[in-house]
Amino acid sequence: FTNKAFLLDAIDGTSNRELELSSAVRCLAFSSNGAMLAAGDNSEHVSILDVIRGGIILRLPTNGIPATLCFSPDDASLACGDSKMMLSKIDIRRKLTVWKQEFGGALSRVWYSLDGQDLYSTDQSSTATLLDAASGAVIQHQHSIGGLARSIAVSRDCTKVAIGSYREKLVSLINHWEFELKGWACALAFSPSGKLLACADSSNQLNIMSVSRGQVVQQHATPALAHALEFSPSGTELVFGDYARNVVCIDIASADILWRVELPDLSGQE
Repeated sequence: FTNKAFLLDAIDGTSNRELELSSAVRCLAFSSNGAMLAAGDNSEHVSILDVIRGGIILRLPTNGIPATLCFSPDDASLACGDSKMMLSKIDIRRKLTVWKQEFGGALSRVWYSLDGQDLYSTDQSSTATLLDAASGAVIQHQHSIGGLARSIAVSRDCTKVAIGSYREKLVSLINHWEFELKGWACALAFSPSGKLLACADSSNQLNIMSVSRGQVVQQHATPALAHALEFSPSGTELVFGDYARNVVCIDIASADILWRVELPDLSGQE
């Protein structure tokens, strides 16, 4: 670990700024507008850095070493999960911790719903939790999600949450079903309507599932491990990208492959 955060240009990968903290950096998160960077470090503090001007906007102590960070959609608050089983919400404008919630294991992932009303978390006791973002009150626990979360998806209307774990299990947090995968979940995506859930796993299998029933309605073999999934805005097509540089489009109604493109290998080019 290093006590520096390096900001890289997304186009060419060059480093255009270094931000230095007092201790080794453990986790990072950008605000939605890209103007702020949150950094958790080994000194059990979280710092919010000004990406444009440089310097620290805010620095607050945490209960343990920060392990996961997430800005709210409006960038007004920051959720921080730490190694001592505590989830905290920080009000950035008021520069204070609003609430804390203790869990049964060290926090591994935390994220806001798209409307900012709810918070979701997973911890090392294999539990997923839904909380009210304003108060920190627990709305729902889902125990035994099957290990640490590997991939997470939230439906567009924020009413459905799916979690894929490293232990070959897919869990619907709201609809209360579990599905055994043939490999760990690499990528998840809800359709725009929220009725379908696509899941690609490490066995090179793509499942398209009914969210209400938790059943597979289509299965496809992927040429290589698929790590990106996206439904079209109409929900009638699903596109996935894999590690063999393939981009494939599937028609949902017919289950046919509409097209497949192999991207050029640019790894050896400057």
